[in-house]
Amino acid sequence: HKRVGTRHFAKGVTHVKQMTRREHRDIQRTIVASIAGATPPRFIRAICALIDFIYLAQNPVHSPNSLKSMAQALADFHSFKDAIIDVEARRGKNGAKEDFFIPKLELLQSFCGTVERLGSLMQFSADVTERLLITHCKDLFSRTSRQSKDFALQCVRILNRQEAMEIFDLFALLHSRGASLVNAIHAEDEDIITTNPALSWVSRVLPDEAKSVHGPRPVRNHFLKGILSGDALTAFQLNVTPDYKSLSPVE
Repeated sequence: HKRVGTRHFAKGVTHVKQMTRREHRDIQRTIVASIAGATPPRFIRAICALIDFIYLAQNPVHSPNSLKSMAQALADFHSFKDAIIDVEARRGKNGAKEDFFIPKLELLQSFCGTVERLGSLMQFSADVTERLLITHCKDLFSRTSRQSKDFALQCVRILNRQEAMEIFDLFALLHSRGASLVNAIHAEDEDIITTNPALSWVSRVLPDEAKSVHGPRPVRNHFLKGILSGDALTAFQLNVTPDYKSLSPVE
């Protein structure tokens, strides 16, 4: 969806030629709701358990309870995966398959043990480095001489100057408003900071000026501000501009 970020595969997913991480993420968001009512309950429970495992594995911080939930979700998938075979949804180039000989699926068995030994799995993700390649190399290419011999040096010089200007703008903003130049540690128990330090700092001391600081887009938590269900387990987001203006609420 162009407003809330949920993609709708109007023609299905089989026509997608290149299945990247973004496509996998979009499918995971809607697959359980999409197959509900069209497949047997055991089939849905198998897919739901696998999706639960995928989301649980992405936790930035793990605990014994979270690892237990991961193991239980994977066990549930294996308990109900025979329903996928029964409806011939497990398919290959030569048609339906009756096995789950999938190396990546077997790899999931080692996730809990890896987290216990080495920590969160997010540290092994290539998302951060791939993003930095775009912001620190590709986006800077047009601002360089486009010569490979000193391209890295030019990128470093541009980034240094950009950081210096951002620090100066931050200083000028705080000094002009009489705010303290000491960024006291804002202690929050087990709080995961999703924005850069400068943006987080200004948001606390000068909330009205937060928009003047350039930084990563913060993650929106719809459970903090929004319409909640009676049991507070579901958050609703309403679009200012409806997609279908001619339809009534009943339709």
